[in-house]
Amino acid sequence: MAEANSQSDTLVVLTALEVEYEAVRAHLAALRTHSHSAGTLFETGWLDGTPWQVALAEIGDGNQAAAVLTERAVRLFRPRAVVFVGVAGALKDDIRLGDVVVATHVYACHGGKEENGRFLARPRVWPIRHELEQLAKHVRRTGSWTRLLPPSPGDRHPSVHLKPIAAGEVVLNSADSPLRRQLRQHYQDAVAIEMEGAGVAHAAHLNAALPALIVRGISDRADGRKYDADAEGWQRIAARNAAALAFSTLRELPVGSDRPAVEDPPARGTAVVFVSAPTSPSPETGRWRGGEEVEVPGGLYLLHDEYLEEHPSSDRSLIQRQALARRLDLTGQSASRYVWLRQIEARRDTPEARAAKRALADEHQLHERLRQRIGGLPGTSSLTSHGRTDVLAVGWPVSRTTGAPCQTLHAALGREGEPVDPWRQHRLLTGLAGLCGTLAALHDHGVTHRCLGLSAVIAHDDGRLVLRDLGLATRPPRPGEGPAEHQAPEQRRRASGERPGAWTDVHQLGALAYRLITGHLPLPGTPLPLRAHVPDVPEPVDRAVRAALAQDPAERPAPRAFGAALRSACDELPRGV
Repeated sequence: MAEANSQSDTLVVLTALEVEYEAVRAHLAALRTHSHSAGTLFETGWLDGTPWQVALAEIGDGNQAAAVLTERAVRLFRPRAVVFVGVAGALKDDIRLGDVVVATHVYACHGGKEENGRFLARPRVWPIRHELEQLAKHVRRTGSWTRLLPPSPGDRHPSVHLKPIAAGEVVLNSADSPLRRQLRQHYQDAVAIEMEGAGVAHAAHLNAALPALIVRGISDRADGRKYDADAEGWQRIAARNAAALAFSTLRELPVGSDRPAVEDPPARGTAVVFVSAPTSPSPETGRWRGGEEVEVPGGLYLLHDEYLEEHPSSDRSLIQRQALARRLDLTGQSASRYVWLRQIEARRDTPEARAAKRALADEHQLHERLRQRIGGLPGTSSLTSHGRTDVLAVGWPVSRTTGAPCQTLHAALGREGEPVDPWRQHRLLTGLAGLCGTLAALHDHGVTHRCLGLSAVIAHDDGRLVLRDLGLATRPPRPGEGPAEHQAPEQRRRASGERPGAWTDVHQLGALAYRLITGHLPLPGTPLPLRAHVPDVPEPVDRAVRAALAQDPAERPAPRAFGAALRSACDELPRGV
């Protein structure tokens, strides 16, 4: 399936209570379990109707736990943003039970100094990222988020407030206490109080100012009657409302990020939701797991987990799966053939399901028609159907020296921020130049790939690069398509101007070259020269790659011209060790 979904940007959403967990989990599909090396458990699932994948984990309450596990998740998953979804106590009379507060900024309200019988506040504050604030205001203005809520008596919907929130270290349940008086005196504009937002915001700030969003449903008034409100079910209502507002806001978040990734996440395209009480994932019929054998129309296969992905459609009418697999004979013995296996399981006969099945069949026909004419395409393919399930198996090249499947360009990427040496530069650029010829030949036949990420390109032992599949060639262009990390400007959501086309493939190849050489993703707009990261990169290499990354598609070279520029630039690099 398209890599646009497999390499989406990531999110982190945290909660602290089981009721919050259940409210978040209700928005997710196709749940799976993952474990961090330190023992933290994650449950990953897809946010329906978006490219976001979400992982759930337990953290408990308190700012310290929130900060520690936010840091752990950020390092593990490299998210696009971090979001906390939960409940809170109201501090103002005009904030009603069930209302939702989006923090414009978060106060850490327990910092201060006691002197001569007086408390002198030393506040710390973290503001919301402007982009997220604007999206939350847009969702509030349109009221679209209330469609996720059940009907309410008298059509009274909860209000959304964008106001400051205080985050402390104790549960406040008193209308007149030292903490309540402290809040009135030093944090008078705070409209709600909770216990995790400061930890989340602080950890996000320390990670290159990662965007953070705190969304709280009001479950009590922090006035001594909290337990009565809990008994009336307001925690469940407040958590449900906060989750609806948060996910409605995240649906508006543009795919792609202006944050350079620090490292490839272990599960690409994963968002994280931390929660307080994990539950067992619901079983999924036909789910694929690495290391297991699956029998599908066309044969028996042993699945590898390196590129294994599973995505439900927005309306859940179909499930699309893909994996590197080894063909087995009926006795379970290896048939010594590796394939790129893609399956579509249509659960209902909908236009989206029919379109996905048609695109898979069209890709098979297109591949078989062009395979003998164009070099650099995948190996032989076969399409089999049985009832509601279609499976496309495409040959995957095997290393002549090890007999193992050849690796994708992910293997050529060093540690994030670590450039490759000149010899590897020469090898990679020569391979990319050859791939320019493959893409140019596809373009001659009216076909564009538009989905060139690291895992979409396979490297042979001798350095030749071939396509894993035909990407989005049989699908019409749409906003937000393509691998988020290497999207061309014309592919980004809400982008205007040119539609994706041959020039898009050139931009994505340029982004791949930039990342492989420098160890950094090119920044959107005008990226830094390659020599800003790798001073000894020859000027022709720098010039050729940056030309391919031009924002205006008309200013990018044609694929064959880009390939020629890369070959010419390679003359400036050493050819051997």
